[in-house]
This record gives sequence, structure tokens and C-alpha cells, in this order.
Amino acid sequence: MNKHYLLPVISITFFLLLIVGGNLTGLFVLEPTTINAAITITTNEEDVLPEAAIITITIGEATTTITTKQFIEQTGQTYQLRYGTLPSIAYAGNGYTGKNTYTLSLQQLGLQPNLEPGIYQLLTTITYEEKTISQHIEEIVVP
Repeated sequence: MNKHYLLPVISITFFLLLIVGGNLTGLFVLEPTTINAAITITTNEEDVLPEAAIITITIGEATTTITTKQFIEQTGQTYQLRYGTLPSIAYAGNGYTGKNTYTLSLQQLGLQPNLEPGIYQLLTTITYEEKTISQHIEEIVVP
């Protein structure tokens, strides 16, 4: 009986095990990490935050934008909306006010960056008609 066909059969079987999900000791695959972070918006009783203000969140190369109105309504929390001013940008009109804190995770905002190990900046900017209301930068370390 000729056993020369055994080597190709063993090689093909070994190759199929690798493709289908077999494991080899010492094989290292780096998986990107998903960031679990949250964005918090705080309002106060003296000023109003315009309904149409745009919140832009960026980490790595991933970016998302949402209006203040959408952000606050998505939290499901109660809110106060009234006519008022925001002197820092010379705004007068309807906006969110009161001593409130609203928080959404990056995942709730549709931002799920898969990041390789390294140091990243989580940048949150609130703008209204191209005027910056607030900007916050936080360093995120992905091990």
C-alpha cells in the first residue's frame, strides 16, 4: 500500500483547521479595543444652551454630530426650555436651562470606534452658528 498521499492530506487538514478556527500556541492576533466612554452635558440656571447647538464628538478617526435637542431628548430626562441668553456667543433665544446633567455613552451616540493600542484624544465641541460654546479634550489610553 502506497502511503505517499498522507503528507498532502495532513497538510490540507492542518490548513483547514487554521482557517476554520483552530488555535496554535504562540499565534498572537491583536484585536482592536472598543471604548466605553460617555459624554456629559450640563446646563445651569443663568444661561440657555441653544436647541440647535451642534455637539461634535471625535476620537481617533471616528466622528459623530448631534444637536443639543436630539442629545437631551435621547437621554429621556426631563428638561427646562425657555427664552434666555448665552452672553459668551451673544445668543438670545430658546434654549435648555436649569441645573441639569445629561449623559449618553459613545455607543448610544452611534460612535463605536475600534482603536488599536495607543493614546487618543476624545474631543467634544459644542458650537452654534460657527461659534464655539464649549470644548473639552480628554486623553484616552488604549492598552
